Amino acid sequence: MNKFHYILFFALFLHLKEGYSQSIDTLFIQINQAKINSEKLTNLNLLTEKLRKQDKDSTHQYYKLLINTGKQKKDSLILSKAYLEYSKKYIDQKKLKKSEIYLDSAFQIINKPKSKEMAYIYCNAITVKGNLYHYRGNYNKALKKFQQALTLAQKYHFEKYILFNLNNIASLLIYQSKFRKALTYYKKNLSQAKKLDYQNVIDYALLNISSCYYFLNKPDSAYLYIDKAMTSAKNHQNLLVLALSYNEYGELLILKKQDKNALASFNKAIRINPNEYKFYINRGFIYKRNNQFTKAKKDYLEAKSLLIQQKNTIILPNIYDSISNLYYKQGMYKKSNDYIFKSIHVSDSLFKKQKETRILRLQKKYKLNEIEKTIKIQGEAIDKQNTILKRSSILLWVSIILSSIVIVFFIIFYNKRKVQNQKKSIQKLQQERNRIAEDLHDNLGAHLSFIISSMDGILYETNQPKENILSKLNNIRDFAMETTGIFRDTIWALNKKGSFLVADFENRLILFIERIQKLKPKIKVSLQNDINENMMINPTQSLHAFRVIQEAVSNAAKYSKSDEIFILLEEDLENYYFKIIDKGIGFKEEEIAFGYGIKNMKRRIKQINGNLIINSNKGTEITIILTKNKVLE
Repeated sequence: MNKFHYILFFALFLHLKEGYSQSIDTLFIQINQAKINSEKLTNLNLLTEKLRKQDKDSTHQYYKLLINTGKQKKDSLILSKAYLEYSKKYIDQKKLKKSEIYLDSAFQIINKPKSKEMAYIYCNAITVKGNLYHYRGNYNKALKKFQQALTLAQKYHFEKYILFNLNNIASLLIYQSKFRKALTYYKKNLSQAKKLDYQNVIDYALLNISSCYYFLNKPDSAYLYIDKAMTSAKNHQNLLVLALSYNEYGELLILKKQDKNALASFNKAIRINPNEYKFYINRGFIYKRNNQFTKAKKDYLEAKSLLIQQKNTIILPNIYDSISNLYYKQGMYKKSNDYIFKSIHVSDSLFKKQKETRILRLQKKYKLNEIEKTIKIQGEAIDKQNTILKRSSILLWVSIILSSIVIVFFIIFYNKRKVQNQKKSIQKLQQERNRIAEDLHDNLGAHLSFIISSMDGILYETNQPKENILSKLNNIRDFAMETTGIFRDTIWALNKKGSFLVADFENRLILFIERIQKLKPKIKVSLQNDINENMMINPTQSLHAFRVIQEAVSNAAKYSKSDEIFILLEEDLENYYFKIIDKGIGFKEEEIAFGYGIKNMKRRIKQINGNLIINSNKGTEITIILTKNKVLE
């Protein structure tokens, strides 16, 4: 390329850039000249679409100009649209606090829309608010916002936002394991996408419907829709959906134990998109099941690198556990042990981070309330002082002296109560620590004694076949991992210095479920929490309730012959209910009434002022009932 070509290329670049700027300026002129709201909104949509595709630094001035234009003209349509789009721009950059500030400004203008155009912006704003709740993990509030936006979109026939919010609602229902409801919304989403000829949305809807059928244990229907998704994605060169389709198809083949075909499907997914960690985890599982430990380990390590690169540490403990298991099977016990400790370290870090985040949120709310109270108190004090100044100086001094005396007595009384409360808190904390120490002795001590005796048995029975020894060692290892879980749970409760949230209790249950799933992969264990996550509970109550749930789930997994176990956390006006349900063979309580398990469960629940109900006929349902006014002691 000679010098002339360089000059020509640069001139062409400047021309294109100038043309793009002119198009933005032209849209500004058209917005200012528009006399009807529908024309104005159309141009606003075109303008903000162009601005959103550019970097924030290059569009900041245009958003500010749009806001100033709306203020100067006192045009609520322009101003609310400007605030809303600026909010969405900050969401793209994951600056949620700034996004919320501009979104709230938009809501102040369009809280009660009086025209179809304002209703369109209002519907958009409600959807964005739902997305903010979703990003912060507040799924119940997000679901309400998406349903509100869907109702408004259906009322005014906003086809685009009907489509968006059908998908948003279905996605949240998947998070809550409400697969049948999610399936209904995804099918509505598919129908709407076909009506509007949104091909990309059609591909994703087909894939999502297949996933719902997979979770509902209907593989034939799942196969049907995954095949449709593959065909559609191939026809329209939608590589992202095609890779996800191959991956989901491989997961269906795993259920049928068609490992060779599943492996081929995962290979296709990885070739299309080599940056998706799930593909490597699934392929690693196939290699592991077929004793190709080196290949499996390579895939798990690749998944680990992608997770760290993407700053996704939630499932890292599971990856570390899998890598540890592979090293163990290869006889590399030191590396196996190293990855177990990595798993424990990451798990504890995640819980600590979650707890700190919740504490910060509560502190912010508390500080805001305190500031409002302080302002109110100061205002009342000023009013009182103005009234007092109008009175005589004698009455003023009398009031001051009396107030001082009251304050002195109040301080004395407050300090005395504070000392008494501190003594009670120390006594209560010591009682709770003694109970937890007893729990450590009863559970951890018994488990360690079993491990030691089992190892002694292997040492003395030297004439046994190698296969028997390996089998016993595997059993001991599994038992040791279970012991580690018990130890973690007890330390988790012991580290709590005061009351903590139900959400912490739920997170610990999720870790326990993951351990059960590893030991019993053929059994599906589901958790549904319908209790307010901000409810407080003390460590002793949490540990006892957790132990009973753990005992009930373990018994169901071992003896019920059920392929599904459900854990439900519910509440009504008076009580909280923790339910463990299986659809297995059941048992007769009178035949095992004096067994240690049932007796120990009843003893634990009695200690926390609760009630335990066991109903076993066709399947088993164990219910823990805690009266609300007795939850905090």
